[in-house]
Amino acid sequence: MLVRDVMNKDVKTIEPDSTVQEAAAKMARYSIGSLIVIRGGSLQGIITERDIMSKAVAKALDPSETKVSDIMTKEVVMIAPERDVADAAEVMIERGIKKLPV
Repeated sequence: MLVRDVMNKDVKTIEPDSTVQEAAAKMARYSIGSLIVIRGGSLQGIITERDIMSKAVAKALDPSETKVSDIMTKEVVMIAPERDVADAAEVMIERGIKKLPV
């Protein structure tokens, strides 16, 4: 089975200048755990629930003042849709990640 057969095709995005509060609200609205960070159609990073908890909440940063770009993961691990699902699982285990953009 290929990644394209199981991937979520309704990817939600956010701008890097958005606030962490806006990101958390968008995640809650769509019941998702991450957003792809895009500027001008170009991938900038990913922000996850884990980023919000460990990089903002745990450090007592104000989510209404903190920008997504301040806490997002900039080096995004990705996989091609033509790859096998087993390859995707291996990458996720090796990298210790729960989200794998395609």
